[in-house]
Amino acid sequence: MSDTAFGQGSPGPEKSSPAEGVSRRRFIRLAATAAALVPAGGAILAACGDSTATPAVATAAPTTAATTTSAATTTSAATTTSAAAATSAAAATTAAGATTSAAAATTSASATTAAGATTVAASGTVLKSTIPGVPDAFLAPPPPFKATKAIPGKGSVVKSFCITYGAPPTEKGSNKYWQEIDKRLGVKWEPVLQPASSYTEKLAVLTASGDLPDLTFTSTDDMKNIVQGVYTDLTPFVTGDGLKEFPNLAAYPPGIWKNIAVKGKIYGVPRPRFQVVHGMMWRKDWAEKMGNPNFKNADEFKKLLQDFTTKDPGGVGPGKSWGFSFTTGLAGSVNCRPIMNMFRVPNQWRKEADGSLTYHIETEEYKQALSYMRELWAAGVIYPDSLTQADQTKNNFSAGKFGGYTDGITAIPGPTGLRVTTQKVSPKADVVVQPMPGFDGGKSNNWLGPGSFGFAAIPSKIGKDKERVKELLRILDYLSSPFGSEEANFKSYGIDGVDNTVQPDGTRVLTDQGKKELGDLTAIANAPIALFYSGYPDHAKLMQDAIASLMTVGIDDPTMGGFSATWNAKSNELNQLLIDRGTAIITGRDSLDSLSTMINDWKSRGGSQAAKEFAESLKV
Repeated sequence: MSDTAFGQGSPGPEKSSPAEGVSRRRFIRLAATAAALVPAGGAILAACGDSTATPAVATAAPTTAATTTSAATTTSAATTTSAAAATSAAAATTAAGATTSAAAATTSASATTAAGATTVAASGTVLKSTIPGVPDAFLAPPPPFKATKAIPGKGSVVKSFCITYGAPPTEKGSNKYWQEIDKRLGVKWEPVLQPASSYTEKLAVLTASGDLPDLTFTSTDDMKNIVQGVYTDLTPFVTGDGLKEFPNLAAYPPGIWKNIAVKGKIYGVPRPRFQVVHGMMWRKDWAEKMGNPNFKNADEFKKLLQDFTTKDPGGVGPGKSWGFSFTTGLAGSVNCRPIMNMFRVPNQWRKEADGSLTYHIETEEYKQALSYMRELWAAGVIYPDSLTQADQTKNNFSAGKFGGYTDGITAIPGPTGLRVTTQKVSPKADVVVQPMPGFDGGKSNNWLGPGSFGFAAIPSKIGKDKERVKELLRILDYLSSPFGSEEANFKSYGIDGVDNTVQPDGTRVLTDQGKKELGDLTAIANAPIALFYSGYPDHAKLMQDAIASLMTVGIDDPTMGGFSATWNAKSNELNQLLIDRGTAIITGRDSLDSLSTMINDWKSRGGSQAAKEFAESLKV
């Protein structure tokens, strides 16, 4: 069973920046909240308001809500274009073993979309991205193609250790898919699938024993062991000319490699996710009714929210709808992303010229944003049950109780996404991820996430054998084969006719046997995500354009790749302080002047020490 939050082909609830939501060490545990939501063998796009909340589910399925697309490549001017984009069987194989780019495979004829972010391939089946970090969008699966040139293994035993979220797969002796994995990888594949609830404890035991598996799933949470040399420095293999040996890994957006680097070195192969995490879920049809679908500043946004509240654009009755809703999580309340972005608040931290770090709550931008949220609350345009509705937020939005709120961008598409669920209530509803303008009419920003969930590391005891390292990287390269490839189809759907049935449109549906066999056997690696929603081709372009608009104003958290022991120990306490005090300011129980007290308390309880530790850890 693939992990809902972090399965192959799924962005899942993106791990928070180290400063927000949860400590890095806790992110593995929190991922387990999505366990019960995952279908066997597939990966669900989890729609999360912030990383501390149990995600609701939206799909990126090529078949149904219960089966989902495998990972695909994201193109980038800075990276090799992967085979995922090949929409013609005539694509030639390059010397590196990957197929040629979609531009060559589909001819150079293309039309630029209205957003200007993508081009439409001549075949009409794929919208190729031209922006790093923005996925390709597929209107239909491409014809299957080979993404690797040879069997990656040499007949050895390969042990892996990976987090899992569901029931274990069928035992190998009666599991045809597992047996086929051995053949296709050219190894004896021996994965240890550790339940999320006990993952960190088991990893600690294995590390202490000195007997880590060949491929070990970990993250920068494991900073102490990383800097002490427990894992192999893979930098020579996954940068420059070294990366050319692994064309599917070379298709990763460069940003996700950068974000897992520790003091300039790379210790694992990341599992890609979207870098764009949150956005404003928005009733565009309401805004059109009010005559201003393209509001340009904070004043116009407030006026729209007032109209939503007083003019009943959803037809639910006077006094029964509001303009906007906060949510119970950090990212949707005192760090409300659309408002933070409007006022260009730094992404968690601002790195100063001397290398020191200033937390975002200490900035003038944050004070302005908090004041604006307070103003909206006082104006009566905020849903009054915002901060207590918890897991009813999506249902309340679909029911027309408010016109906008913060959520994970994957809340929008697919058969269980907000576009569909809202249209069941209001057939003409147009739900979109709404980019925000700057408060003053200039540009906004967008807080980017790391773009990955953990990474597959190779223990240092193996690192002395370069050929063994390359063999393991070839296996990860195979498991990172892009959407539509034979390898990706097998990875996510098993053996055709046994684990799945192939539909006339090329999509696959898992059989009962497939649901039992696949599990998380190959979850140690996946490709970057492609956008494909069977039955909802317009959702792919909608998502691609939304991600493109947010990516172009995206800013990184400067503490990515850093570490703070104090933050690991104190983050939940400090974040709760912000929620409690910030909420009191927004709702008028405390004055705006009490922000200074909140900042001082945050510093004294560990914030100042965390800032120093993050800054020190980032020194190369």
